[in-house]
Amino acid sequence: MNLYVLKFGGSSIATVNRINNVANIISNMKKLCNNIIVVTSAMQGVTDKLLAYTKEFDIINYDDNYYRESDAIVSCGESIASGILSIALQSIGINAKSFNSWQIPIEASSTYSNATIMNIHTETLFNAINNDVVPVITGFQGLSKNNDIVTLGRGGSDATACALAYYTNANECYIYTDVSGVFTADPRVVNNAKIITCISYDEMLELAKYGAKVLQYKSVLLSKQYNVKVRVLSSFTNDNCSSLVTNTTYYTNEKQIAGISHSTNYILLNTKSNIDSVIERYEIIQLSENNYLVKKSVLDNIINIITDNEYIIDNDIGIITVVGKGFFNITNKLEQLLTQNNVKIKHININDISVTYVIHFSQTEYALNILHKYIYD
Repeated sequence: MNLYVLKFGGSSIATVNRINNVANIISNMKKLCNNIIVVTSAMQGVTDKLLAYTKEFDIINYDDNYYRESDAIVSCGESIASGILSIALQSIGINAKSFNSWQIPIEASSTYSNATIMNIHTETLFNAINNDVVPVITGFQGLSKNNDIVTLGRGGSDATACALAYYTNANECYIYTDVSGVFTADPRVVNNAKIITCISYDEMLELAKYGAKVLQYKSVLLSKQYNVKVRVLSSFTNDNCSSLVTNTTYYTNEKQIAGISHSTNYILLNTKSNIDSVIERYEIIQLSENNYLVKKSVLDNIINIITDNEYIIDNDIGIITVVGKGFFNITNKLEQLLTQNNVKIKHININDISVTYVIHFSQTEYALNILHKYIYD
């Protein structure tokens, strides 16, 4: 059976007009391949709004009791979106039916706010497809062994889609977003960023880990594990551009650099406390023995578990990560370029396929453009 999983992000369904546009995309795809599964995120801004309600109270401890209720609340955004998109599809003559994760079910670990998909039952989905119904599934959600709704971390709808592609043996997983694929840098920051037509799982993992927003890190990890082909494309344009995430990279330059990611959403934390137990849950990046990159959105949670009260926080940082198997040949030149252009490097982290520079917050986009010009022009 030819089968495609189509996932639509929050920006793609932010308004009624955009939802109608998505319905037309699904309709056109159904003409090419009758068997389709749709996954939807919450409408743009809804998750943040729901999460804000949970912060209106004096929380003494951000423990599992809090996160259980928080997950129950924020997961409603996807439930609303799947129902609305199903109605939009019905309005243009396509049989569609919304499904929450627990109706499938999509089984997940019991880690509130950052759960991992463990298993997906496919009988309900194939029954729908065999009856010419397009299942529209809530992304981001899972069902724990305790029958609690758990969420898969921000961007978790990507993981839902990739897991569904694996469990249903789909041909490909299409991730529709607001850009035409994976670029050598964020095209909203670097004017001459180039699209990467094909990128390896490992290099996409590094870009996602260090700031590229086009795919969730966990979804790429899952795709690599199960060898799921993921195609990133835009729901806003008809430019026929896309990026395929698979086993190989088609480099756009002789230096064999896949791309450069950047982020200003982290702080640099120095502490001697043992925080190993929450590194995975909060997606903390360990740079050295006592230095960590922590997302600003979860900093309060981390501070609450530091026992020795001896820690240093540097809020004035941005990070830039150069990813590609040829990076080691140019690290000296990259550092020299940053220094010559008065960019202060606070920390450098090197692994097998990337180098990360921690610099001043205000210099992040400036430094990104300097490095991109050298590598790709």
